Amino acid sequence: MFASLEVALCLITRQLPQITPKKMGTNGVDGQGDWPPTPLHFRKYSRLSQESSELVQLALRLLVKVHGLCSPKGSLVVLPTTLYLVMAVLREAARLDDPVADQGFVTAENQPGHVSSGAMAAILTLRGICSSEIRGG
Repeated sequence: MFASLEVALCLITRQLPQITPKKMGTNGVDGQGDWPPTPLHFRKYSRLSQESSELVQLALRLLVKVHGLCSPKGSLVVLPTTLYLVMAVLREAARLDDPVADQGFVTAENQPGHVSSGAMAAILTLRGICSSEIRGG
């Protein structure tokens, strides 16, 4: 179970390195060495390639399955880590900047009112975690 959680953690942080605590400024200095750290809502989200997005989605699906492998107490132990990863992916993937200023064109994923595939995977992961049954143990 912990190996699966570690694989998901590595996949997500490899594709979205800005979610690691060191990059987020929890040690006092963010990735660029700015002090005070740049607030999260001002940071620029770099869009993932299709392949990277699929890896993040796969890691998020793995996080839902990790809870199915755990006892009720074990599920509560991994819940903070799982929620941290899912919310970090949701926060990073849900930020859609002005598509015309960024790329010069509008795609299906960055039209107003649409959710990116990473954000949708994070939302589905939250739903899966919240709706999973707690097995008796």
